[in-house]
Amino acid sequence: MTSKSHNITTYGSSRPLVLPLRPSSISTRTLIHLLYTPRLVEVVKERPKWNATSHSSKVYIQTRLISTSSPAVGARFLPETMEEFYVYMNMRFTEDAKQNPVQIPKSRTNGWQASWKKFLIDMMYLRGYVSLYPNFPNQASFSTNHMEPGALAKDNVVKHDKTDFEVPLLGQDFRNLLPNGKLPPASKLPSLNLFNQALSLKGLKAAGAKLGQDVLECNTNEIVVVSHETGLPSHCARF
Repeated sequence: MTSKSHNITTYGSSRPLVLPLRPSSISTRTLIHLLYTPRLVEVVKERPKWNATSHSSKVYIQTRLISTSSPAVGARFLPETMEEFYVYMNMRFTEDAKQNPVQIPKSRTNGWQASWKKFLIDMMYLRGYVSLYPNFPNQASFSTNHMEPGALAKDNVVKHDKTDFEVPLLGQDFRNLLPNGKLPPASKLPSLNLFNQALSLKGLKAAGAKLGQDVLECNTNEIVVVSHETGLPSHCARF
């Protein structure tokens, strides 16, 4: 049986979200716009429930992508994202998945050796990149995850509570829910690390730099910079 983790999206109401957040317009690169609000932190063994509204009453930025919830569900990838990711994955792919050198401390992604999502999470962690997640009342989102038995959920529906994945769709123009009808600057949004712990944007970069496992060897106060035209790694730069 193939996967039946379906993505249901209201694209029209989310379109204005993308326009003011192009990577070239902000100092902290937003690689992916997520239309779905995850309810689980799937990168840790316990997979605890997560309610973004309890963390902040604002739309927020996160640096994590979690398992089957995202980015496979409700993700809008920017062209620059995919170019850089293709290059990174090609440089890091090995026939023996266990030879992947990136091991993020205490992350379940270390066991996803054959998953393209592991490569994406690794790249974002190492370079301090972030994803923009919605955070509206009742965890309403532009997209939801319709879980049924399949390759992802297997056949043990008892162990996969649909309420952990399905969220209500936003039935109105989201701009009515923003302060003064505008999305705050990316630098003003609360930031979280891979494990949903509060961490500054500089702290996110520092964590990746400390790991020191990117395709270029950089100092602990530097991260890899890539060409926006080719996606190829160019040099190390201080943050």
